[in-house]
Amino acid sequence: IARRCLVPAGRHTNEWLCNFFFAQTHRVIVGPVRRALRTFGDVSAGKTGFVKLAHVGRGLRKNSCLWISNPAFLHKRVPAPFSPDVKVNGPASFVFKYRGGLRSSGGRAPSTPAFFKPRGALCRKTAYLTRMRYDPYETLIRPARTFPALWRTGAGMILALVLYFLLTVVYGFVLSQASGNANAFIDMIDGTNPAQTMGFLLTFVFMIAGTLTASILLQGRGLLSLLGPLPYVIRDSARALAALVLLYGVVTLLPPYGLGDLQPNLAVPTWLILLPISLILVLIQVSAEELFFRGYLQSQLAARFAHPAVWIVLPSVLFGALHYSPADHGDSAWLIALWATVFGIFAADLTARTGTLGPAIVLHFVNNVSALLFISLDGPLSGLALYTLEADMTDASVLMPLLWVDAAMMGVSWIAVRLALRV
Repeated sequence: IARRCLVPAGRHTNEWLCNFFFAQTHRVIVGPVRRALRTFGDVSAGKTGFVKLAHVGRGLRKNSCLWISNPAFLHKRVPAPFSPDVKVNGPASFVFKYRGGLRSSGGRAPSTPAFFKPRGALCRKTAYLTRMRYDPYETLIRPARTFPALWRTGAGMILALVLYFLLTVVYGFVLSQASGNANAFIDMIDGTNPAQTMGFLLTFVFMIAGTLTASILLQGRGLLSLLGPLPYVIRDSARALAALVLLYGVVTLLPPYGLGDLQPNLAVPTWLILLPISLILVLIQVSAEELFFRGYLQSQLAARFAHPAVWIVLPSVLFGALHYSPADHGDSAWLIALWATVFGIFAADLTARTGTLGPAIVLHFVNNVSALLFISLDGPLSGLALYTLEADMTDASVLMPLLWVDAAMMGVSWIAVRLALRV
């Protein structure tokens, strides 16, 4: 509350009230405020807003400014976390780089220096802070800072995967007992018919359960703290989906790329009947993976490490490693793992740029719908595809051209989502 009015914090005009089911709590932000002289970032001209000096341990907030009563004083007293970097627009305006990160301030946001705090009349001179392209990711990093210890993140990752494995084993045992077939679960994993593929995709419900259990028990984070603010998730997901549907529609009209003869797999009426259920199951599968790798693991690492290379690359490498399967892909297993790693980097980048998990889920969803429901490689998880493509997945020379085409499409999809969301 400032000057008898509520001040929105950052990009959010609605600071959420307490929600015990999703473990969301109301936030109170204490900081200096001033009235903007002109439209500036998310503050309209004449409106009161926070003087945002430093991003909490991760860099600088977007479109931020501070009012300086005596700019020349900066040359004499510059606190440790800040240093003048580039002088712009005359002697009174500076660009600052934040250094030190979360560890330099003992896990807390650095306090605003006394000579930076507004006092007296408004000063017309402003110092603009550098804009970080990952500023919106603060939405997901902030809840992770409550318990950022690495041992908690590691324990949460292990707990989530162990719960997923145990629940899947129980599911397979029940399935085997109910069907009277001791190999029912193995057949489901290698499934080439609709029932088996659906049964396998359903197991990702257990990954969601394991991820939520770990995040609630070890970090006190609910579902929405992994997804991001729901209105932004819905908005960004809708825009990303529209962009990708348009992109894939245009690509479908282009000439063939020499993928060989496609073999009909399911009859069109059967495929259309199963399509609604198939879409829901694919959404469950991609949401489970994104919740664990990008929603939970990436944000927890981002709360601990300042450099994006750490919290973008490490979860992506783990994502690729879990796709490494020499038993199924032979000599091509490393290509599949590499492709999954690159995809993970694209999804992690979108998550950090938008501050929600929605665009990454949509990117993953559209990719898997294309690969599982429309044209699938003949073999495991091809039971729901309309067409199958005959290709030896164990032969790297055969798989490499297909992966190049898929990687190019993935890169174009990433660009399309960024253009649609303007991030």
